[in-house]
Amino acid sequence: MKKALIGLAVGTLIGINLIGLPSQAGPATVGTITVTGSGTMTLKRDQATTNLSVSNLGPTAKQAMASATSTFNTVRAAIIAAGVKADNLTTSGISLYPEYDYADKTGPVLKGYRASMSLNVVTTVPLAATVLDTAVNVGGDSLQIGGVSFDVADVEAVADTSRVRAVANAKLKAKDYAEALGEHLGRATKIVETQAAVPVPIYWAQASAASGMVKSAVDMDPGTQKVTSTVTVTFQLLG
Repeated sequence: MKKALIGLAVGTLIGINLIGLPSQAGPATVGTITVTGSGTMTLKRDQATTNLSVSNLGPTAKQAMASATSTFNTVRAAIIAAGVKADNLTTSGISLYPEYDYADKTGPVLKGYRASMSLNVVTTVPLAATVLDTAVNVGGDSLQIGGVSFDVADVEAVADTSRVRAVANAKLKAKDYAEALGEHLGRATKIVETQAAVPVPIYWAQASAASGMVKSAVDMDPGTQKVTSTVTVTFQLLG
């Protein structure tokens, strides 16, 4: 009887130990690897910012200001009538100063007062040509064109795609390194966006209405712009 009891006790003890054994563990982390990936999107600039200004000379400051204001308001109204939203117009400068003639050897002679007003107009690229045409027609010799810059309207939407490409590029690099080391690539543990290059506006040549450089229906070539995102990602290396 005693032998039977001892055998039962030992069997019970062994059974408990078997139940308590851990399941087979997966690959162990043997280190980390940090790589840099980049993703690029090429897109066409689809937004134009046109700088226009009117400048009038008058015998008095009041007359100069009144003349410039009248021309400015006429140009502004014509641009809106051509299809530009008022929300896309920004008054960028107003100035009034005396203007002198320095040809007289006796000293400067007051010619009058110069009043100037500037306007930035944001449109699509095709509409920018219409804006120039319209402004020249109604502004006449008082109008000056400060230049046209081209940009991308929705940079962030494009940047989202370039970020996804940057992460995929980093993962591909890390996988290649891991295989070369005879290890397996684990999950990402850290990611840092080290660079997000956004489009830089380019500028169209400056011209003035009186110079004869502006023609009807100006042909514009906004060109393309690359948007690049760069990320640094740390991955686990599994043995």
